[in-house]
Parts: sequence; C-alpha cells; structure tokens
Amino acid sequence: MVNRLNTTGESFAFLNTRPLAQAGGLQQKMAALGVKSVLLPTLRIRWCHFSCRDLNAVFDQVVVTSVNALQSWQEGLQSMSCEEKAECLNAVSTARWLAIGAKTQEVGRGQGLPLHCFSREKFDSEALLADASMQSLDGQKILMLKGHGGRRKLVETFAERGAQVFELNLYKRCREEFDSEGWRTFKRAARPVILFSSLDSYLALKAMLNTESHPWRSVYAAIVFSARIGEYLRKDGWSAEIEVVETQSDEGVVEAMRRVINS
Repeated sequence: MVNRLNTTGESFAFLNTRPLAQAGGLQQKMAALGVKSVLLPTLRIRWCHFSCRDLNAVFDQVVVTSVNALQSWQEGLQSMSCEEKAECLNAVSTARWLAIGAKTQEVGRGQGLPLHCFSREKFDSEALLADASMQSLDGQKILMLKGHGGRRKLVETFAERGAQVFELNLYKRCREEFDSEGWRTFKRAARPVILFSSLDSYLALKAMLNTESHPWRSVYAAIVFSARIGEYLRKDGWSAEIEVVETQSDEGVVEAMRRVINS
C-alpha cells in the first residue's frame, strides 16, 4: 500500500499512453504541472481506405466517435477523385453532425464542421443517447464515423430506437512496440500514474507486460477516460486508485492528475 503523504507533482510520474501523434500537447501540460511525463504509446493509428459509393443514402445525422475518425474522414476525402468526394459530401450535406468527446468537437469545428455536443459537462455516448432528440429515431439514417472494433452501444441503441445505421470503419488501432526502458523509468518514480484513454490502451499495455507477474504492484493510480474503463479495471483485479476524467481532453486529464496529487 502506497503511503499517501502531502506532496507535490514532483514525486509523481505520469505514463502517457496516447498514440504518438496525439501525445505532444499532454506532455507539455504535465511538464507545466511539475509532473515527469514518460511517453509510452500503447497503440498506433492506421487510417483505412473507405468509399461512400456503397452507402447509397442521404443521412439525417452523422456521429463522429473520435478525433481519429474525423482525421481519417478528412484524409480520405482529400485522396478521392472529385466525383467520389462529391458523393460523400452530398450524402452528409443536410445531416446534423454530432461529436463524441470535447476534443472531437473542437477539432471538427476548427475544420469548419458544425459538430455538436448535447452537454457542456459530459461528452460521451451516454450523454448523447440521453438527449431528448435521440429517443425516437424511426426512419432516420445515421452515419457512424468510427474505428474498427470498439463499443457497439451507439450502433445497437440507434437501431433499437428505429434508425437505419451505417458504419464507416475509418481506422484501426494497432499495438505499438513496447518501450521497456521507458517503462522502467516510469516505475522508478515514487508515485507512478498511468493514463488509459481507452479499453484497448489498457489491454495493449497489459499484453506488453505479460511476462511480469505483478505489473501494477507499485502503480499509484490510473486515470481513465470513462467509468466503464474503470469498472473493467476493477473486475480485472486493479487495486490502486482510479480517477475518471470529467472531460475527455488533455485539460480533463490534467485536472484528473491534480486530483490524484491532492488526494
């Protein structure tokens, strides 16, 4: 059991497991907090080719599940022929665009997309499904911009509520090579804290550490992007502190880290 004394960020180390392309801003914010941040990506993102020709629909709503999905959508559009790009844009031209995640909304609006979130506090799937406008979806066509795998809750619930759901799987999460030296550096800290921004990031790191008998033994806390991830960790035997971010963003992670430091 870790001895919880009054302390500052200097005694903590933070394991930044975000994909490399998304990790830099958080590294800087942790340094400003006075916390040593070790960069150890567990996943890398691979864009997938997609086509809108098989969709054959004009959509009422488009749900963007992550920044990765948004970036892959934009990259894909840029690589298409003018004719195919026009088909994609026509299919979504009158749709309402919805975002999962504050960062997804921020990036999308920066690209000129009118991405909307229903709550100023919660940016997750549950908040979207709870909104009054999403209860009766009879006859609506909803396009999901998402990655391969992941939760099925949105797709299944939309279908249960009467919508016709189309999925564009725009990227894959692939396991990164394990940085054993980075892991040892992180574990040498007095109070090591790990970020798990997705269930896949937890499972990837667990697989990387499969030769260690008790890899989490000296870990002080985990910061997770949802209560669902935290619940999975508990069921999987995690005994240390778990802090859930209030918003799924770099700023939300920093605020969660502040709570861990002051707990």
